[in-house]
Amino acid sequence: MRKRTTNTLERYPNGYVDKINYYQFRITQAVEELNMEDLKFHFDKLDYFMKKEIERIEALRSPSE
Repeated sequence: MRKRTTNTLERYPNGYVDKINYYQFRITQAVEELNMEDLKFHFDKLDYFMKKEIERIEALRSPSE
């Protein structure tokens, strides 16, 4: 599992902030349009990338094994 984390850190050295911002924007659009299908889809994506960012931060804080 450590190798996967390393690849993630290399692929997203600045984290998932851009993806998180994008899906927050899309959620705002879906709310304004009252589009529940898009709202659910973008919320799920936001949730996924927020969890990935938390994992990335925790991996940076934990000592390498």
